[in-house]
Amino acid sequence: MIRRYTGWGRVVGISEWIGRRLLRMPSFRPDQLLHNGEELPIWGGLRVVALPGHTHGHCGFYSAHHQLLFSGDLFATAPYGPHIAPKILNQDNAAAHRSIHRALELPLKGVLPCHADESSPERQLERLRSLAEP
Repeated sequence: MIRRYTGWGRVVGISEWIGRRLLRMPSFRPDQLLHNGEELPIWGGLRVVALPGHTHGHCGFYSAHHQLLFSGDLFATAPYGPHIAPKILNQDNAAAHRSIHRALELPLKGVLPCHADESSPERQLERLRSLAEP
């Protein structure tokens, strides 16, 4: 199921809608939906990990072989240090915080966020852990 933007995220949805009309770009329609726990035959096997918060269906990809999580937009470290996106860019900040804890339940050696500085995956994991602290 594809969900619409909610809360402050509707501002982004409206901006996206306007941009698509101005640039005459069609809306994205996925060919296939991914499900939590699904194993993808990529890079020796990547498991889909549901990490809602940034969007309702946001997910990351976990490599058990490398103990590495591609965390998508769960958090960012560039340009302001470790943080979750502001309310205007997240669908549900409380869910994002729960997803940080869910990600940290995985046996991890490193994390690769989408919006990151040049720090190592091990350093990014330390930063993710710092976001889980109260």
